[in-house]
Amino acid sequence: MPLRKLQTMPRFLLVAPLVHTSAHDPIDERTSAQVSSLLSIGHGASDAGSDADTMRMRSRLSYTPQYLTQRWYDIVPPSDGEAGAVSAESAPHLTSRLVSPTPDDSTRGSDVRIERAAIAVSRTTTVLVVDAYIGESWDAAEAVESDSHIYDSIDRLEKALSECAEELVRDIRAGLTSIPGAPATSAIWVARYLRVSQSDSLPEGWLGGDTEPVPIGSPPDSAALQIGWGNGVLRGVEDLGPLEWDEMVRGLVDAQTIWSELAMLSDVSGHTLNELYGPDDRDSKRRRRRLMGQVENFAGALATHQLAYDDLTLTIQGIRRRTAVATLESWEYADALGRVDRRLSDALVVANTMRSVNERKYQELVQGVLYGLAVLTVLDVSLALIGTAFSGSDEEPGQDSPLRILEAIRLTNQDSLIVAALVIAVAAAAAYLIGRRT
Repeated sequence: MPLRKLQTMPRFLLVAPLVHTSAHDPIDERTSAQVSSLLSIGHGASDAGSDADTMRMRSRLSYTPQYLTQRWYDIVPPSDGEAGAVSAESAPHLTSRLVSPTPDDSTRGSDVRIERAAIAVSRTTTVLVVDAYIGESWDAAEAVESDSHIYDSIDRLEKALSECAEELVRDIRAGLTSIPGAPATSAIWVARYLRVSQSDSLPEGWLGGDTEPVPIGSPPDSAALQIGWGNGVLRGVEDLGPLEWDEMVRGLVDAQTIWSELAMLSDVSGHTLNELYGPDDRDSKRRRRRLMGQVENFAGALATHQLAYDDLTLTIQGIRRRTAVATLESWEYADALGRVDRRLSDALVVANTMRSVNERKYQELVQGVLYGLAVLTVLDVSLALIGTAFSGSDEEPGQDSPLRILEAIRLTNQDSLIVAALVIAVAAAAAYLIGRRT
């Protein structure tokens, strides 16, 4: 079924997690900074108050998340007739032309327009949310030849919607710097949700597979989600009230926050394992010592990440919870989390093995040094005992001995004796270390 056959003009909800990217920052520095930010969340105290003075769940629409708090910032459109006078830094315009028309179809107006857009900051993630629709060309689309319009090509439509979010991020990039905790410059991906009525059939290829609607409203038949990979469907959401609509959007933001954090940890763990298994040279050894500390930070970040999902399932209620859980389940979040957990566990095993090897080598070195000192101590004690035995006596040490060892020592150059003692000590230490290795 082509998109134009829907009963009403299609509307879309775009949800795009953002990330700060710089060509000058290598991947290990960027991911390490993200992990540090995740660890800095601390105990996740809610902005609404502490546990001592706040009831966490008063109703399905009144609760206090601890780890999934959201701060929202509206992106305000310009007044009528002032679009050209408004700068992106202060109040960015919200209408973006995405599909550049050719000369023969320039009158069709194949625009993606934005009715409302906002930024949500949750934990370490900045999420762009856009309420969009296909512009003035809906009625004109009836006369367009098949497969030549945005309505007739799912691929063209997906690209246009994604470019809509990307263009908006570029428009507001300077303004994002003024939002606390939102150092974002580009979209990681764009989740595209088509809003349809309960009676509408889906355009062929929009979901790319069989997905069952998941009720999120109350009663259950009032609204439902169908979540695919990249695309999704919001069914019957026109029946939701304003508060329920806001809760549904918050649930989609929760899902994107949790998933984008997991994707970051997956990148971190893969990059770290590759570094740990790198070439065995002096530079890589120094790098590995640094990475061993990072691996422990990654494990702590994964534990902190799982607190967010616990908050979703234990504290958040109603439509927001059902929306987020249904979205994550459709993406097989539990399986992805298990793979990342195993990867980080492997990294910890490698790091602990390397640490044990380094500690064993250090212990062997210390033991060898102590062995050499013991040899010198025995010689020193022996000479001290002889000196003590003949102190205050006219008799020369060793004069009655047939071996005349002390007499020979007395006649030998003292520097030679010191050098000989050192050579003997070093040789003894080397023999000890070789014996330990074999």
